[in-house]
Amino acid sequence: MTTSKDGFPLKAEGGEDLLKGLKDLKLKLTENADIVQKYMEAVEKFLPGMTAMLGLTVSDFTLDKESLFDLRDNMLEGEYSPIVYRAEKDGGKYEAAIWILKEAYGFSVHSAVVKNKDGQSWLYNSDRQNWEIIETEMDLSPRMEEILQSGSPESDVLEELLEVFYGDLDDAEYAAIKENNQNLLSLYAETNKYMLPFYDDEEDVLYLIPRDEGRLGFRVGWNGSGYVLYQYLDSLDILKRNEELGYLEKNHSQAVSCTSNLKEMRNCLWMLANRYTEQPVYTVPLSLKAYTESADLKEIGKPATFEFESTDRRVLTTEEKKAAEGIRRYVGRLQKGGADV
Repeated sequence: MTTSKDGFPLKAEGGEDLLKGLKDLKLKLTENADIVQKYMEAVEKFLPGMTAMLGLTVSDFTLDKESLFDLRDNMLEGEYSPIVYRAEKDGGKYEAAIWILKEAYGFSVHSAVVKNKDGQSWLYNSDRQNWEIIETEMDLSPRMEEILQSGSPESDVLEELLEVFYGDLDDAEYAAIKENNQNLLSLYAETNKYMLPFYDDEEDVLYLIPRDEGRLGFRVGWNGSGYVLYQYLDSLDILKRNEELGYLEKNHSQAVSCTSNLKEMRNCLWMLANRYTEQPVYTVPLSLKAYTESADLKEIGKPATFEFESTDRRVLTTEEKKAAEGIRRYVGRLQKGGADV
């Protein structure tokens, strides 16, 4: 029986061990620490030979941090994705990937090496010990070709989908995605000067994001009955811009408002996104008519950063205060290395 230091049993009224959740978490983190060690050993063992195969050295390569984030997230689900190293030299681009698979007898290590030069890509086949050409040309239907050449808002959407699906998208699949997102595409038709389509391939969901790469902090989706405005911060992007944080936090995604009125969401996006910025700025919505904004991530969510629609000067509503507190807590966790604040 689990007891406190004073000898009292740490159990809920129904008999549940109050430390069970923490014990389970400790076990999972311990298991994952062992997996990370196996990855480290595999990289130390195989990466030098993989880079030499390309006529390069280990020092020419850098870690693709996004692959590290993917590995972290996937391990929590019991899956192990590749850790990737990249290099650019003499007009060529090179990629070395190493991953682990769990087998019945233990673990096996796998790897892949890719080189790209003059618009063509090759993959090294370790079984045949030769380089094989990766076919990259997309076989598009006449209808898709017509859309891409039109320069219309729809061409932006199709281009995004083809990139995400590596060109493996037929007319029927495209028509289905369009049908499911028709309301979002209607919104994009009216906001494409300052918004862009973005397909989240992990969620299989289409969003609109700011066209200006320096405008960070929000995106818009469609939930089947209304437009949903999300606070959104990408953890990888945050760490690239704020390396001193050094904490692998999950992305922040929080719905703050929903409306079926296209005009209402269009006006909100005009307020949030239709302003050019030369320096990165965090613009995080609190509602359709209020947001918190600062170039300094650490200031986000503080009263001095609150902004409102030009005709709407007031104090925050209860829901807006909750939204501000949510983003403050997220930023605080980044600063505190993951601890709740």
